[in-house]
Amino acid sequence: MSDERLLADLGRALPPDPAPPGLADRADALFAVRDLDGGLAELLEPEAAEPAGVRGGDIGTDQLTFELGAVTVELTVGPNRIAGRVLGAGPWTVTLEHPTGTPASTPAGDLGEFAF
Repeated sequence: MSDERLLADLGRALPPDPAPPGLADRADALFAVRDLDGGLAELLEPEAAEPAGVRGGDIGTDQLTFELGAVTVELTVGPNRIAGRVLGAGPWTVTLEHPTGTPASTPAGDLGEFAF
């Protein structure tokens, strides 16, 4: 039996099996992060993360912007809060990791906004 005939017989014997809803979007998202270690987000303004050198320290907020491919993350870091936006096709879930604590996750809003 030829391969073509076997495939034709299988096609008649088995019902259609459509892809689950959202499969293409999930596959695209996984493909986008396939080389995460090789493409860590780049801090667009590295000097923004440097201490200002002011005596006593600055207790205001810092604004940081990271970019990875077509996705940009804007952060505002304050003494008790981190907020920001994810710019790029979503939906997104944002995870905050801290070396001494348990990671926290939150879904980004319709406009990509999030806060911890």
